[in-house]
Amino acid sequence: MKVHFLDDDFATNRFHELTLETVAQELNMELSFYSDPEELLETYAQSNDIPNLLFCDVNMPRMNCWEFIDNYMVLFPRAMTDIIILTTSEDPTVSKRAEDYSLIKDVTTKLLRPQYLQNLDKS
Repeated sequence: MKVHFLDDDFATNRFHELTLETVAQELNMELSFYSDPEELLETYAQSNDIPNLLFCDVNMPRMNCWEFIDNYMVLFPRAMTDIIILTTSEDPTVSKRAEDYSLIKDVTTKLLRPQYLQNLDKS
């Protein structure tokens, strides 16, 4: 299973990489980390190699998660990618807005722990 992380914060990506690496291997997940939403969309468009699961930071400077997802859905209208929004706060407006997107399966706070991936694998 291909799992991508999109977060403009290098430290957050690095934390997830180090923290989740072992459990991801156990669950047969291939983790990749990206920091630029525009570049990632371009990569997807050129390769058609989209993930099964995408963790997306809600607030990024050049393109927020909503803009990214809107563009992603235009490029891949039949995509079966599950998207999980990552946020630093428990803002109810984020969860409410996420309900408008069929690809979004969850909204959760950073920083993820290995148990989160294990629970995903069970569902």
